[in-house]
Amino acid sequence: MAKKEDLDKEDIKIDIEENTEDTETAEHTEDTVSEEEPVSEEEPVSEDAGEQSEEEDKETAKPDKEDKFGEDGKIHSGLFGKDKKKKKDPMKEKLEMLDDKLKRQMAEFENFRKRTEKEKTAMFDMGVKSSVEKILPVLDNFERGLTGAPDDAFAEGMQMIYKQLKGALDDMGVTEIEALGCEFDPNIHNAVMHVEDDSYGENEIVEVLQKGYIYHDTVVRHSMVKVAN
Repeated sequence: MAKKEDLDKEDIKIDIEENTEDTETAEHTEDTVSEEEPVSEEEPVSEDAGEQSEEEDKETAKPDKEDKFGEDGKIHSGLFGKDKKKKKDPMKEKLEMLDDKLKRQMAEFENFRKRTEKEKTAMFDMGVKSSVEKILPVLDNFERGLTGAPDDAFAEGMQMIYKQLKGALDDMGVTEIEALGCEFDPNIHNAVMHVEDDSYGENEIVEVLQKGYIYHDTVVRHSMVKVAN
């Protein structure tokens, strides 16, 4: 019995020693870990640094509203580079529009007046030319009748009527085209005969078969002539 009790005491003693060794090993391990991984302390952030960071963010996000110079040398201002258009006064804009409209209407009326006057003059000239063309045959007959008329009171009366008719045509602007002895001009002369005669010059009109007349700058009737050489 005494031996058995001694054995039990020895076993208990061994268990206590083993437990003591395990505890020391665990403590040694914790000390090693604490030495290898030191705890990092967070640095405190100052309030001034935070305010400065916020101000920088605001300045970065702030749109550029300052005036900028464009390529044309003019100042361009506006939000995000867009030009601000100057708004015109509505009353001033309306006055400018009415003034421009009035000037255009006046110009159109002036053109209409000139065009109408020109057309009116052309129509009048056309009417005069048509009337003169009908009177000229009567004038030709007067001249033929007076050529062989005897020298008496009746012939003198016919001569006076002829001069009066000729004067009326002159007052209207109808004049006789000079032909006899002049150089032939196809614009006012109509050559119906040609003769070779050394006593006359080249293209010289030697005889007028029918007189021609002109109204201002318009030929009413070409002179019918005979041309030499």
